[in-house]
Amino acid sequence: MSLHVHLDEELAEEFDKNTVSRKTKNGYSVKCKKGLWAVAGPSKEFVEKEAKRYFIQYYMDGEYDV
Repeated sequence: MSLHVHLDEELAEEFDKNTVSRKTKNGYSVKCKKGLWAVAGPSKEFVEKEAKRYFIQYYMDGEYDV
């Protein structure tokens, strides 16, 4: 099973614009700039996959509409 979550180009740009990613002492974290969600874990690949899943859910619910 692949851990990759593919976003189309427009959605990938929105993800990058609305999140902050960083390496942490214990691994990696990605958080929403609006404070709606955050994901942390030991693996960058896992954290980014989960972050994209959260982002897509909130995006589809209109949370990122201006």
